[in-house]
Amino acid sequence: MKYFVLKNLVVAATLSLLLPACFRTIEETKNTKAPELYVVNVLSKELYDDAHIKGSIHVDLDSLETAAQTWDKKTPVILYCSNYMCTASSHAARELKKMGFEKVYAFEGGTAEWFQLSKNDPSYIIEGPAAESYLSHEVAAPEHEEHDVDIISAQDLKNKMRSAGLL
Repeated sequence: MKYFVLKNLVVAATLSLLLPACFRTIEETKNTKAPELYVVNVLSKELYDDAHIKGSIHVDLDSLETAAQTWDKKTPVILYCSNYMCTASSHAARELKKMGFEKVYAFEGGTAEWFQLSKNDPSYIIEGPAAESYLSHEVAAPEHEEHDVDIISAQDLKNKMRSAGLL
């Protein structure tokens, strides 16, 4: 009899600890609001893990179309890759425009520019060990280049991310 009572007490105590957490999780799920902004690193997972802009997500270029099918096309999307020499962010921006996304931008300075800015301004936050050598190579923006996508500066990206609560 003592064993039966003890067993029931253990079960009751366990349920009293677990059930509130389950309900809290359900409530939190109901209250999860859609993002105000997507900031997307389109590089490989290895490069993303090495260094990425805080608040950004990883979707490699080959998976972008599939991932974007779940996103609201009215939500602004900012895509970035490694630096001005990389064309992945512009390519990704063109693809999302074709899919009907209304506000799509490319941050062509990429992880490298953000990393370099972080050295003198702590508001440019990089996550990861930042060990890749490309991060230290300064690459200037091409002058007078025509763009078929909207380009965003590091300062404008930071401002949009702050407004959206990502930084």
